[in-house]
Amino acid sequence: MTAETHERITTIPHSFRRTVAAVSRLREAGIHVHTNTTICRDNVDEIERMPAFVKHELKGTKFSMNLVVPTGSAALHRQTAVRYSEIGPTLARIAKASRELGVDFMWYSPTPMCMFNPVAHGLGNKGCSACDGLLSVAANGAVLPCASYDEPVG
Repeated sequence: MTAETHERITTIPHSFRRTVAAVSRLREAGIHVHTNTTICRDNVDEIERMPAFVKHELKGTKFSMNLVVPTGSAALHRQTAVRYSEIGPTLARIAKASRELGVDFMWYSPTPMCMFNPVAHGLGNKGCSACDGLLSVAANGAVLPCASYDEPVG
């Protein structure tokens, strides 16, 4: 990912440099860091560089990715999402590059098996785990069944 793309997505000047520096400082402090990148229309053309970026720039050994989840503001900007029908070849190349570089790649988004079978690419079976091994706590303390779901359950 380039600084230009990162900052176009975040809309925050210098956020790329600050994010990379924060990852470095956390690692130096002995804190395990695992980055997660959301694949969207703005970064899909350069996302295949992520395994090398994680290994060489972030000095990481693992990373994860997911697709845009159409909730919150993403529901109002559906044009930012990459379609299931488009993502398969890109994910296969990311998985291959990750294996070649010795970086663990975790794919989180469930995809229709007929469009991309994550098991066949060594990424495991994916499904929604809301309230089945996963809960999130919002900034206001509300318990959410998933970080991508806005209605609290407790």
